[in-house]
Amino acid sequence: MGNSVMSSCKIRSGATGIVLIIGASFLVTALAPPGSPQILVLSVCTSVNDVVFTRLLEEKLNEIAEVKVLVLYIAKDYSEGGVERSKLSDIWFLRSFHQVWIFNLLPVRSSGGRLSYGEISTLRRYVEEGHVLVAGYNTFVRSWSEELEELFGARMVRLAYSRNYTGHLDVVYGDSKCGYNDTLGAVILNTTSASILASFVEGHPAIVKNRYGDGVAILVALNPVEEAVMGGNEEVYSLLAYALRGELENPPSPRPPPLHEVFLYNVRRTVANIFASIAIVVGAFAFT
Repeated sequence: MGNSVMSSCKIRSGATGIVLIIGASFLVTALAPPGSPQILVLSVCTSVNDVVFTRLLEEKLNEIAEVKVLVLYIAKDYSEGGVERSKLSDIWFLRSFHQVWIFNLLPVRSSGGRLSYGEISTLRRYVEEGHVLVAGYNTFVRSWSEELEELFGARMVRLAYSRNYTGHLDVVYGDSKCGYNDTLGAVILNTTSASILASFVEGHPAIVKNRYGDGVAILVALNPVEEAVMGGNEEVYSLLAYALRGELENPPSPRPPPLHEVFLYNVRRTVANIFASIAIVVGAFAFT
């Protein structure tokens, strides 16, 4: 009886030691700085055009820095769209990336519709901790909220649209100019805390950049995906490279998550792994 109790205690203490060792290793991994200067980007896509745009922009940005983009495909007609969409609410998943791009989130095309309050809250925290968020016209307008306006440091005044090309919404940036098809629409902004990176010919901001916490939120007040992919306007990629250059050459330094969050997160991961291993062992015995 005594030997049985002692054996049980040894097993328990051994298991506890394993848990603590695994948890400690996860803690070190979570806090370890990236070993590569590569800029990791998550691009949220709801259509093939979004994916094509992402890959061409990635190619353009690699002229400035080493950029690697992962596509999060959340199209409504994609069988795994709902599972992928849930990652937008996972701050630990988002923390794996230096930047998140959501250029063209159309509710009618996406699994889950417009950005939810929870997703917006997670994105705000992501930026506040020292990361970069880039959003386009459709994302901002279709998911409009006061929280998004605060994040991007700009308020929506009205929408701009024309049945024909007028040239009024062409974009001026630096010493260059990018044509834009008015029929695709744009949003007229009034900046509150954001700085202006590019402007429409008629004078309103076309791209704004806002310091939020330790990070940066960039809003593109036009539809770059449709202009570049459907309109064949390659100048759009140069425009966005100009807007993102600062965050590529001198990226923000994300602050580490609070230690208590790291600890709890790693405990959950460790426990989940242990139970998964037990389930595999039990399943193996069940079939023998």
